[in-house]
Amino acid sequence: MSSTTQVLTVSSREVVGTSAVKRLRRTGQLPAVAYGRGKDPVNLSVDAHEFRTLLSHQGAGGLITLKFTDGKADLPVIVKEIQIDPRRNEVRTLDFLHVSLSEKVSSTALLVLEGEPIGVRQDGGLLTQSLHEIHISALPQNLPESITLDITDLELNSSLHVSDIKFPEGVEAETDGEEIVASVAPPRVEKEETEEAVEGEEAAAEGETPAKESE
Repeated sequence: MSSTTQVLTVSSREVVGTSAVKRLRRTGQLPAVAYGRGKDPVNLSVDAHEFRTLLSHQGAGGLITLKFTDGKADLPVIVKEIQIDPRRNEVRTLDFLHVSLSEKVSSTALLVLEGEPIGVRQDGGLLTQSLHEIHISALPQNLPESITLDITDLELNSSLHVSDIKFPEGVEAETDGEEIVASVAPPRVEKEETEEAVEGEEAAAEGETPAKESE
């Protein structure tokens, strides 16, 4: 999927502290901070609904342009950290990293599998996705929303690795190329039948005979 730059409206936040943060959340805003490139951290407030919408479109990866309501200069950032309330499954705080459009940055991208493996389609195998996101580096404006891997030709008892992924131009993998992304294993029924056959052979080797049913 091609990269895009999302715009997020933010406001400078002068008041900090637990009480101020609670009041902020009650108004539908999220406390956030932007830092990096040797500049002082900037405390922000972000509309919670707007940020959820952004997440649904591009996930946590990709370049974001912060537009300030008070007229400050736009700030290019990437999401560095999202703190989630595990009880409510809600975003609590955000950390943004200020970036330069001329310097590569490290980020993560979702891995999307495309197609149905031949090992599943023809041989009834079971597909397993072992890696769901990948560490990458690229210029901020080239960071992809996701990385797609075509698994159509994946055969039974075969695997695809990070090294098999075709990355967009300017994007490099930081994850080890030998890591398995997806694999197709034999059907479980075949495995169970093999285990039963082995157990039967072992019993025969030990001289055991099946018990006859009483007439």
